Amino acid sequence: MSGPSAVCGADPSLRGFGVSSSKEQIVIKTEPSDLETPSGNLLRRSQEIIAKLVIFINHNYSKDDEILMVIEAPVLNATGGAHHPYECGWLYCELYTRLPSMLDQKLHIIEVPTSTLRKWAVGRGNMPKDQMKLEVYKKFGKEFELDPGADMLMAWLCYKYGVAVLEKSIQHTPIARRGLGKGKKEQHAKTGSVKSPKKRTPKSPSSNTGSITKPE
Repeated sequence: MSGPSAVCGADPSLRGFGVSSSKEQIVIKTEPSDLETPSGNLLRRSQEIIAKLVIFINHNYSKDDEILMVIEAPVLNATGGAHHPYECGWLYCELYTRLPSMLDQKLHIIEVPTSTLRKWAVGRGNMPKDQMKLEVYKKFGKEFELDPGADMLMAWLCYKYGVAVLEKSIQHTPIARRGLGKGKKEQHAKTGSVKSPKKRTPKSPSSNTGSITKPE
């Protein structure tokens, strides 16, 4: 197969993980426990989500499908709540490592910033989710009134974004990684990786052109 032929959309969150196929949208919910350590909580909840994602994917896709999974990118400047970078890190790590290893289907994951997704869908990158529901209904005819956290809404928009990518009606630009120069950002956008820089061999003291005179 030359590339992805099916799309799955996801709005990652430990409390309400929205996921969408062409057939259905669901929310996977997990809750913290006072009987576990903070890291134990995050590991358990992340693994519960991955296990239920596997069930969802196997129910909605055939084993021969090559799936493009579009996920909403984490908000890295969040100071608390469901998008705290520490909590998101556990979940996103499981998405990139454990999930593909548990599937028969081949999985390609791309991230789209929430502002990019909203601007593409409803024309404004900062539109509130409650207002988005009405605009999405007007544009796509899809209703999300019974979706209080808008988790299914965002997952479905990720799905629609992925469909547009496969149809080539939009061109997806990978998120630039911090710490990369212009050339390396272009390389990362094309290949998803960056070559390590060549190691420099330190010059020996005798090769220095300058000199130091010891004071008398």
